[in-house]
Amino acid sequence: MILSDWINLKNSAFRQSTMLFASVGIVGFLLVLINAKLLPVFFLLIGTLLFILDKKSLLIVLYVIYVPTNGLINRTDFIFSLLGIQQILGILTFISLLRVKVPVGSITKLQQLAVRLMMVLLVYVSYTYLKNAMFGLQDMGWTDAFKKILNVAVLYGPLVLLLRKCGSDSIKGWVLLGAFFGVINQVVYCYLSPFLPGLGFYSQGTEAFFSTGLEDDVSRYVGIMGNGDSNTLGVFFVMSIGFFLSHSASFNRSLIIKVLCGFAAVAIALTASRTAFLSLGIVGMIFLAQDGSKKVRFQLIIGALLIGAVSSPLWDTLLTRLSGAGAEQLSTDTSGNRIGKWLLYFQHFVSHPLTFLRGSSEPILIGFNNVFIAAHNFYIQVIYNAGLGILALFIMQYFNLFKLMFRKIPSRNLIYIVFPFLAITIFVSDYGIFMYFCVFLALYTTRFAEKQKQASLNQV
Repeated sequence: MILSDWINLKNSAFRQSTMLFASVGIVGFLLVLINAKLLPVFFLLIGTLLFILDKKSLLIVLYVIYVPTNGLINRTDFIFSLLGIQQILGILTFISLLRVKVPVGSITKLQQLAVRLMMVLLVYVSYTYLKNAMFGLQDMGWTDAFKKILNVAVLYGPLVLLLRKCGSDSIKGWVLLGAFFGVINQVVYCYLSPFLPGLGFYSQGTEAFFSTGLEDDVSRYVGIMGNGDSNTLGVFFVMSIGFFLSHSASFNRSLIIKVLCGFAAVAIALTASRTAFLSLGIVGMIFLAQDGSKKVRFQLIIGALLIGAVSSPLWDTLLTRLSGAGAEQLSTDTSGNRIGKWLLYFQHFVSHPLTFLRGSSEPILIGFNNVFIAAHNFYIQVIYNAGLGILALFIMQYFNLFKLMFRKIPSRNLIYIVFPFLAITIFVSDYGIFMYFCVFLALYTTRFAEKQKQASLNQV
């Protein structure tokens, strides 16, 4: 699949998706301002209409756009306190996809891996809820646990099925459009972060941060990233840019893709995520060293300089955080002391060895002020929540991924997606990045396959 063929104003599918995204986004935004309870009703109506008209392709676009969000509104504003945007679109998309058949053997190994990784994530989250209910952790009861498991299944179960259906080029193209507009959606809401809480959206808006040795508080934009924070949102943008860079031929041809990457880069500055900033720098350097034509490299360097110059005031918070990074990591007065927290977590594991087997049965008050603090490492958090067995399932999928990258399919540029993903999971506990990581894996086309496809099109 050639990205620039789908993300193109000449493509009717792109035009339809643009109109749908714009109209739904504008109407939905206005409805939240009027009454947040109207938003899920609106999505139920528009989703049902698309379902009745058998427009499953547009349903897919909407579902993929909103799957990485936090749902936009509070759960109390859901229909029956159960059905929000994601749940409604997930159910309708799942039913629509049940009738879709893909050719036998058309699913790539990367798509299979993406499906397995999402399945492992679902098992992990479900097990965590059940374990917490068993030991009464985080005030979790059995009823709460089963409700949350059902909610997770409705949210991400359709994505598992959708990734399996990506063996169809048509489905794959519509998923791509959903991901493209999903990135735009996150960019727009990131820019609006300071205003979101006051407008009635479910968002922290900005995340206050105090840098050691400095007098002024600084704000980090949070947007509407689901199961994540400013770091997750920032790395989400890095991974998205990396996905488009990994298809260098399409990146070279498409002005639309380049513009989106530029806006995403500015959004990274607003999140003030050091993990995102360093990941973006490393991905950019790898790209310049091994990929792209001289023209693309020149455009990338000039574009980066222009973006940096025009948006320079927006980078102040990030630069402030970078300057205080060393002191913060050594201070027990901040939550940014990652190494210290990792050591405290392992002390807890050693004191409660059954944690390695089935996760911890004890609340972990490891904070430097004796309060619960997330591990800021997804894999340590997995051990705490579910033990080494579940962690081994994740590691197995990573092993298969690296085997595909370096042995089965020579795809060095897949590192543009994998590196940011590994960076955020090592330094942040949340799993909001997983959904689009799996989507990007399923959509990924090797450089050789992209050139081969383009050559066949040129012959026609």
